[in-house]
Amino acid sequence: MVYVESGTFQMGCTDEQNNCFVHEKPVHGVTVSSFYFYISKYEITQLQWRTIMDNNPSEKKADNYPVTNVNYNDAGNDARVSARSLSEPEFCLIFWDFLLY
Repeated sequence: MVYVESGTFQMGCTDEQNNCFVHEKPVHGVTVSSFYFYISKYEITQLQWRTIMDNNPSEKKADNYPVTNVNYNDAGNDARVSARSLSEPEFCLIFWDFLLY
């Protein structure tokens, strides 16, 4: 896990960027205000996700590939499950805008 200092940054896709999803626009300010904000240094693998959630939503399957097709609610549920059941912080799943731990 990597500590993220409090502060504000710009997040999202600009009109000049071509390969953006609709939900990535517009660019907007995000503020990290929590004193304890940590994020996973590495993407969560499909094996890690399956170990915690007992499913794999990814289209292209391989244990060592990053998990894909995870929505905000799934990520939040997973982080709560991992916080309760696993001792290794590497298994805390972090996605997109928030630290969900």
